[in-house]
Amino acid sequence: MSESHAVLVVEDDRPIRELIVDLLREEGYAVEEAETGAEALALLDRDRALHRFCLILLDVNLPQVDGLAVLRYLADHNLPVPVIAMSASATQLTNAVAVGAREVLPKPFGLEQLLTLVAQNCRHRTRLLS
Repeated sequence: MSESHAVLVVEDDRPIRELIVDLLREEGYAVEEAETGAEALALLDRDRALHRFCLILLDVNLPQVDGLAVLRYLADHNLPVPVIAMSASATQLTNAVAVGAREVLPKPFGLEQLLTLVAQNCRHRTRLLS
């Protein structure tokens, strides 16, 4: 896959993050990962000019810098990266959509559901970059 198929996975629950990262890599995606919102912001700041992420999978419930802060950063810096917000809380998912998440993925979710959403969003992003 090309650089336009890079996915950023932001998840503080290590087993969930590792499962998602391993699955996406097996499917051929380049994957960056962040355990915290602060790590995600550092990666996004470094990546700002490259626009190589086709998608961000973002846990909304993160310690210190939460997913909503990451979504606000994307909006404030006009970074057009689609975000799929992940959470077990319907309220958090509603808030994430209000702040700019394109889609939501309620936890727990199926791996096929995850792969379908990633493929749909990265394919859309690739068309925009072409």
